[in-house]
Amino acid sequence: FPAPTAEEFAVLIQALSDVSVSSLHLGGVKYMRIAGEVDKTLRGRKEKLGFIMRKTESALVFGLYEEPTCPAGTCSKIVETLGDYLQEQGY
Repeated sequence: FPAPTAEEFAVLIQALSDVSVSSLHLGGVKYMRIAGEVDKTLRGRKEKLGFIMRKTESALVFGLYEEPTCPAGTCSKIVETLGDYLQEQGY
């Protein structure tokens, strides 16, 4: 997965709180936004590729997956668990 550009990253941050953003770009690839909690999680998917982003007080946790190697549910559980742990620790 290519790294996001500064512009893509700015849109990802905005999309955390703006549910009207329906498509997201990451490393030049366009992803469709899928369910997530406003101001907490953001998910995107394109065919077998996807990502989840979890926001904490001072960190962003990213998980990238490609099915069937890593199912979306597994990636989501790992990212959300790590995000919850960091949040509980004050990060």
